[in-house]
Amino acid sequence: MTYNQLEINLDHDDLETDFDQCCDRDLTYPFIPFQIKRAWFSTKLDASFRDEADGSGGVVTPIKSFLHAVFWLLLFMCFGKKLEDDVVLKIETVLHDLTLRYPLSNLLSIFPRITKILFPRPCGELLELRRRREEVILRLIRDCRAAGRKPTISSIDSLLSLELPDGRKLEDKEILVLCAEFLNGGNATTSTTPQWVMANLVKNPGIQAKLHEEVSSVVGERAEVNEDDLTWMPYLKAVAMETLRRHPPSHLMLNHTAMDEDETLGGHAIPVKALINFMAREMGLEEKVWKEPLEFRPERFLPGGEGEEVDITRSKKKMSLWCRKKDLPWQ
Repeated sequence: MTYNQLEINLDHDDLETDFDQCCDRDLTYPFIPFQIKRAWFSTKLDASFRDEADGSGGVVTPIKSFLHAVFWLLLFMCFGKKLEDDVVLKIETVLHDLTLRYPLSNLLSIFPRITKILFPRPCGELLELRRRREEVILRLIRDCRAAGRKPTISSIDSLLSLELPDGRKLEDKEILVLCAEFLNGGNATTSTTPQWVMANLVKNPGIQAKLHEEVSSVVGERAEVNEDDLTWMPYLKAVAMETLRRHPPSHLMLNHTAMDEDETLGGHAIPVKALINFMAREMGLEEKVWKEPLEFRPERFLPGGEGEEVDITRSKKKMSLWCRKKDLPWQ
């Protein structure tokens, strides 16, 4: 991992293991209740839709609203507090501009002197964007560090308390890189899923009517869906699962190191410590596992369907990064 041409010596597997252990330990400490996040996210999204509809004669383009609302939610999850509109806009803008300059950032990290000579003006703009990112995010990190342990914890609290294998704590600029990675990686991928849900519901009015009937029968005349209501909405969950199968946010998952012993998977030998990846899109379209895989059919995740035992948690068979050999659909 690099930061401003400096190498941050963090082993990915060790850091991930330590961070998981840190989160497991913090499970005994109350996290921000997700129903609070869900309600706040719904309010922000609804307000964004209404503002856009009022300014465009009732026409709404949901992409920008989804992106903005999801970014608000990720900031809330990361720092554990609601931020002012101007702060959110600053962070969203600077991270978006940095993402557009990602190829140049890689060049600058690998060949700093040559890149500065060949592209002086773009490099100057990139360094200014990094400075602005530090200015706004580092302030939040230092405020959280000064505030100490809160009644409920968030991602930043776990990072601040994380202890690396060499016994040291993460520095503020290292935490900044991890926070920026979390915000960048989660925004577009998370906002893409509800867009695909809406697209498929518009394309399949029969599925839309069935889902509407289920939600109406549970919620009744109430304007909002409560956390407890979701237990009684299996078709809603099936729609979400089918969306993730048919349109995964990422076609590839993060590389991970194989186990400490040789394995054979699907007829392929995997040596010790080899980097492996799961191709989520191809797994979701495997004809040996899914009937008519190109069709959007949520019923496959209901009792009796081929995806009944598939889940996104660690409790059942799953299409996730933590697949064990016996959990893979072709086994």
